[in-house]
Amino acid sequence: MTDQYSNSAIKAILHEYELAKNGLVNVIENVSSTDLLRKMDLTTTDPDCVSIQSILRHVCQSSFGYLNSIQINRESRTIEVPANLWYDNIADYIDQLNELIRIHYIYLTDLSDQDIEVITDENKIISSWGQKYDIEQLLEHAVVHILRHRYQLENFIKKFSR
Repeated sequence: MTDQYSNSAIKAILHEYELAKNGLVNVIENVSSTDLLRKMDLTTTDPDCVSIQSILRHVCQSSFGYLNSIQINRESRTIEVPANLWYDNIADYIDQLNELIRIHYIYLTDLSDQDIEVITDENKIISSWGQKYDIEQLLEHAVVHILRHRYQLENFIKKFSR
């Protein structure tokens, strides 16, 4: 999706976001509907981390949240979040993840390097957990968010093969 010869910081970050998504898709693409719904972590108190389904719903929901936080910060229109991100098959999650990357490109590639890096706090985005980010930092967080959950899912899937 990206112009491989572009030096734009936003395009580089979006490219890394796409690579993280691709890595996640590679991990989940063969998950059955049964395994998607199976409760894997019976000790967690975090409802977003109980099953592959709950983790993927959380990853998708968070991606919409990051993009909408950026759009609000830019005083631009937000993206409608689907009412239901609880899918019963892996293909729907893969489609949603691909769509999320596509809309990030659509809404963010016009940003300049100066737009995404902000030094002063008054122009930073305050996340739902209270952390202050500029656009660049929030997108870097979004990349790592996918990587962390990919790692978690790899471990869940290893349990299936035992």
